[in-house]
Amino acid sequence: MISSLVCRFTVKTIVFSLCLLSVSCSRQDIRPIVESDTPLDTMLRVAQDSLATNPVYSRKMLVEAEDYVTDSVSRLELLNQWSKYYILVGSIDSSERYTRMILDYYHACETTSARDSNLMLSALNNTAVMRSMLHQTDSALLYYLQAVAFVSQNDNRYHLPNLYLNIADAYQHQSNYPAAIDFFLKALAIVEADTSEAGHGIRFAGYTGMAQAYIFGMEDYLQAEHYLMEAERLVEGRTISEQFSYFVTFGNMYFIMKRYDEAIIWDQKALSIAEKVNSPYHLAFCKANLGSVYLMMNQLDRAQACLDESYDYFLIDRSESMLQYLRAYKAKLALKKGQYAVAGQWLKGNMDNRYVEPTIRLEYLEAAKDYFTATGAFEMALKTEKQERQLNDSIRSVYVKNTVVDLERRYSRDTTLLKKDFLIQAGVKKISYLEKMTLAWSMVAFIALTALVLFYLSRKKTLELQRVKQTEMVNKLRLQGLRNSLSPHFIFNALNREVLTAEEKERQATLMALVKLLRRTLDVAERVGIPLADELDFVSNYLKVEQKRFIQPLLVDSNVAEGIDCEMGMVLSMMVQI
Repeated sequence: MISSLVCRFTVKTIVFSLCLLSVSCSRQDIRPIVESDTPLDTMLRVAQDSLATNPVYSRKMLVEAEDYVTDSVSRLELLNQWSKYYILVGSIDSSERYTRMILDYYHACETTSARDSNLMLSALNNTAVMRSMLHQTDSALLYYLQAVAFVSQNDNRYHLPNLYLNIADAYQHQSNYPAAIDFFLKALAIVEADTSEAGHGIRFAGYTGMAQAYIFGMEDYLQAEHYLMEAERLVEGRTISEQFSYFVTFGNMYFIMKRYDEAIIWDQKALSIAEKVNSPYHLAFCKANLGSVYLMMNQLDRAQACLDESYDYFLIDRSESMLQYLRAYKAKLALKKGQYAVAGQWLKGNMDNRYVEPTIRLEYLEAAKDYFTATGAFEMALKTEKQERQLNDSIRSVYVKNTVVDLERRYSRDTTLLKKDFLIQAGVKKISYLEKMTLAWSMVAFIALTALVLFYLSRKKTLELQRVKQTEMVNKLRLQGLRNSLSPHFIFNALNREVLTAEEKERQATLMALVKLLRRTLDVAERVGIPLADELDFVSNYLKVEQKRFIQPLLVDSNVAEGIDCEMGMVLSMMVQI
């Protein structure tokens, strides 16, 4: 269960995840059957939904759907679903034939609807998946990139996350883990705020893929465990194939870290998934993993049973990488049992197979070194150890290179984020400063306006008081002037007449009236308001004195309305005009 082997499931184990992605990339959102669906739409959706869990039932639905094809587009939709089915069952030739028919049709006539676009995109994706299964990774990447360009041209970003996951998976097949991480991150960035079920699925696949890249491309188990923990929050409700990939990844990580008790728990979970779908390939793959764990735990009988069962299957399946891997571990098992001849047979003729992955060759060299040491062939053991060391250094240098590239990417991303944070903080500070200045000037303007209004009101009130006082002063001065000018002149004339014309008795009465008049005048000089009775008495005395000016006596009639209290009622002094 060496890292590279298990991460990429070697030759065909990626079928589960690839098939999942080919389905998801071309899918519409899974929705309940509605009245507007045609029978063909319903049957194709049921066939697609059951493809990963029940391929036999999916095929049955596709066969029945043949009777409901009504036009060329519906025919192409059926062919597209057949292509996905054949990818799952490993019939690449049939799948490629149907996919080529779809691509040829749309190359001859342009896509004009969303339905056509989905079919074209699905055909490109299916072709890429098939190229991956045939180890034509460069070709697969070209088709994936064509699909991305097609999506961008049609301005439909809905499919991009799944395409990015497929591209990342293809780069993992090439052991180009930094590039794979870039595309995983692109997919995750698009669905960052997506809380739908589809968004959860993308994030789960992205987190699992990131964990695999860090495990098998850089041996960075801390980062890998972080992403697996992120995926664990989303594992509920995921498809069987997604859960299988997740369990296997966890088992691989713990195996490489030599935490075998934990590794076996996750490998057994993956085995239970393979048993549910009854997939012979994945059952054999899980047995190979369990066999290697049992071997490391020295449970030799269990290791023998698992490795034998897995080897028998892959001998028929002719998966060379898996066979080489199993031969190495069966040789290690024989060495632990002391069966050196058997170990030699398993190692015979497979020492320098350059078409096998380096990590599997490393397992072979380790087993061979132990075999030569155990059998006393020390010169061969030394030679093998040298080859092992060279290969291990080569693998280690790839890990270091990948780690450096990843660190540069993370540094660049962190620097960009820091710059963004700095610019954001600077912007926030600037906005805060402007807000504070705006608030300060607003307060100054408000205070100034308030002070201006208060000053205006105060000034207005002061002027009004001054005007009232001035009016009162003018009236008082006028009244005082009138009194001062009237009394002396009148008194002088009246006394002069009395002296010249009146007899003694009459003169006395007139003088008495004049005295009263003068006394009253002096009394009211400083008063504005006086009782009505005093005003009437003043007028009466005035008329008595003034009567001497006329030949005929003055007739005076004084009437006061009933109900008027002359003693209480107040009037202005000298109000009555004479």
